[in-house]
Amino acid sequence: GGIRSFGFRWRLSPCVWRAARVPARKVPPPAGSGLRDSCPVRVYPDAVPRETCEQLRRAFAPGAAYWSETRYASASAEKRYFTWYVDLASPPSPHEDVVTRLVRRLAPLAGELAGEVAPQSAEWWVHSRGAGRGVGHELHYDVEEGALEAGGEVLHPLISSVVYLSDAGDPTLVIDETL
Repeated sequence: GGIRSFGFRWRLSPCVWRAARVPARKVPPPAGSGLRDSCPVRVYPDAVPRETCEQLRRAFAPGAAYWSETRYASASAEKRYFTWYVDLASPPSPHEDVVTRLVRRLAPLAGELAGEVAPQSAEWWVHSRGAGRGVGHELHYDVEEGALEAGGEVLHPLISSVVYLSDAGDPTLVIDETL
């Protein structure tokens, strides 16, 4: 019985769920991070313009070319996720895709949060989960995997963001733990 009957070996500690019910406390920013405010989470409900959101919904709709072109179904089944890189230091191009244009639009928000440290690059990825599956994405730390694999160095991004393209889905859990 229990979670093992669903193929799971681990579960979230009850402490995580209890913490979710407690009002947020002020946490000082990490030393040297450049972050100006101690609250690690911000919500920008209108950060994605309606037209951009509709373009993204079409680009990543079930059956859209993106999923077959990236062979998402087999990659996801084998947990071989991949990401895309945006060089924010390079000048914008009139031929940029909708995601790159959105990343460039959101970069100033990240810069506001980071204070003196301006974002130089961004990474993005997208997942699709069937309605009612409720399996979400595996718990993970946002980390620079190349540095981790090459030398064991743990580098976290300056800012992480989440954009939902649907009104349904699993929530994002943000914790203040570090590696």
